[in-house]
Amino acid sequence: MRGAHRSGVIAAGLVTLFLFSLIPVIHPPTVQPLSGDEPSTPFEASTLGQATAITVGSWPDGANQRVSISVPDGHAIETLELGIEASDLSDSVASSWTEAGDFDQGSVYDGMDVNGSELALLPQGWTYDFEGVNPFTLGGTNVWYYGADTSLGAGGANSGTSAIYTYNGNYPTYMGGPYWATSPVMNCGGCSGAWNLKFMKRLGVESSSYDRAYVSVKSTTGNWVNVWSNPQSTINDGSYTQQTVSITNYVQNNPNFQVRFGLGSSDGSVQYTGWNIDDVEILPAASGISTGEGNWTSSAFGPSDLGRGEERSYGFMHMDATIDPSSVFEWQLLDGQTMMPIPGFEHMTDTQVDLGIIDWREYPSARLQIHMLQGSGGGVSKIRSISFDGQISKTFDTDPSANGWDIQSGAWQSSGVISSSGDTTSEVYYLRSGFSAVKTANLVTGPGFMEVTTDGGDTWAPLDSQGNLNFDEPKFMAQFRMRSSGGTYSWDAFEVELVRTSVVHGLRFDIGLDGISEWSLERNGLGSLGLQDELLNGDKWDLLATSPSGTANFDVALPTDGVDAFQFAVASPSAELSNPFMAMSVNGQDILNRGLSNLQDLQ
Repeated sequence: MRGAHRSGVIAAGLVTLFLFSLIPVIHPPTVQPLSGDEPSTPFEASTLGQATAITVGSWPDGANQRVSISVPDGHAIETLELGIEASDLSDSVASSWTEAGDFDQGSVYDGMDVNGSELALLPQGWTYDFEGVNPFTLGGTNVWYYGADTSLGAGGANSGTSAIYTYNGNYPTYMGGPYWATSPVMNCGGCSGAWNLKFMKRLGVESSSYDRAYVSVKSTTGNWVNVWSNPQSTINDGSYTQQTVSITNYVQNNPNFQVRFGLGSSDGSVQYTGWNIDDVEILPAASGISTGEGNWTSSAFGPSDLGRGEERSYGFMHMDATIDPSSVFEWQLLDGQTMMPIPGFEHMTDTQVDLGIIDWREYPSARLQIHMLQGSGGGVSKIRSISFDGQISKTFDTDPSANGWDIQSGAWQSSGVISSSGDTTSEVYYLRSGFSAVKTANLVTGPGFMEVTTDGGDTWAPLDSQGNLNFDEPKFMAQFRMRSSGGTYSWDAFEVELVRTSVVHGLRFDIGLDGISEWSLERNGLGSLGLQDELLNGDKWDLLATSPSGTANFDVALPTDGVDAFQFAVASPSAELSNPFMAMSVNGQDILNRGLSNLQDLQ
């Protein structure tokens, strides 16, 4: 009896499954994770045929080695079903550059600055020295002239040889007017901050009780406003002096700004030389000016700056920007160390890109360089914020319909709000880095409430009272909509964080802890669990040569089922590829072929 019992104990050995991951896989545990080599409490047994969820610890080298199977003497395991799902491990690492200090940190400005709270070109500014041609429109009959008042001798111009002036000598008695010399229109629609009008004047005019001289500017409403007039004391300049007038209240966001100088009326006695004007400047009070073109280069950033030290990819980048269609707006990514462009990320114009397609192993840090050129009509682009790693901040200063938003039973208002009694649906956001929670902070008044879909619109889930929603597994796409519970709502701004999660890469089973994997998802071409994000050779990107007589083939492994979407990006960084043709095949059978437009930048 005792010997038979001992033989039975020996036959009931243990087989240990060693689960290994390089990046976290977390499941809601029904069996608590254990530590140490020996169990401190008896194992919890699972009934035959009953599923049990286990936890695999987080990075680095997360593992669960407390799983065992007891095989009674005389029995054998016929089947062991394993279901593998990535679970959530939320890690809020989102950030935004919104203030001047954010844009300033470690960056390089070249003809750009943060004007107020927006990254934009330095104001262009305007100067008129009246040399060569006269840009002003001279009013009245034989009142205003271009050149130099010969009655003043050599002092007719402040610099050079030409100015604008009234009369050659003194102005007449009983002059009507005022008669004006008016500047060209200056597009200051992108101007902000403090501005000054400066000009060199040599003015002779009697007290304003008898004779009048004015300086006026055109306001944003189109009205002329006097910003300077002669005092009640007589002015009789013996030489040119500089006059400075603040025009801040009239120049900001004014696409039709103008300046004019006026003389008249006059009384019947005592005359002087009137106006002599030279070297007129319309400039910002503090900052410099640009030529209408500029660049801004950020400090270095990369995945290693975020999280808890685990290996991770770049995330989703979003710019809240107003892009003037007449201007040039483009950006590129530079290697954070060499400052050389990252291939494929040159001449980019999209205001949102999932930077997860960058090979973070080859480019562990990057810099963002933005290039702007003022439009022919003076229009400029502006960036209010740049957000990273799932943060999306969007104001409605411009109509979002141009970016794929759909507004039902309402419309975008020029005041910068969406007013609707129906559904307002956002564009679609794709994040290959994955997210496991949604946090929102919307500025909305009225009966509006938000929903989100992560399956292309098949199902919509409402957010909780705090504007949040958690998922039990990673999601890779999101679309939002604002709905009305009855009546009209006003939506001022949209702010959401798609909270990043760790996505499994490299899972294996080691039976008996002998260091040999009986089964694994570790080989080139498999990519992250739930997201096929590498080529068959294991690279994120591959650079191949092609010609009219030779094709470039890129191979990728696809799961046999469960493929919900397929996306890829292509570029020709060295030179433009003319009339490219693309074919896609599965097991040698073409399923798609089409001609593409000329290719160079990332598409």
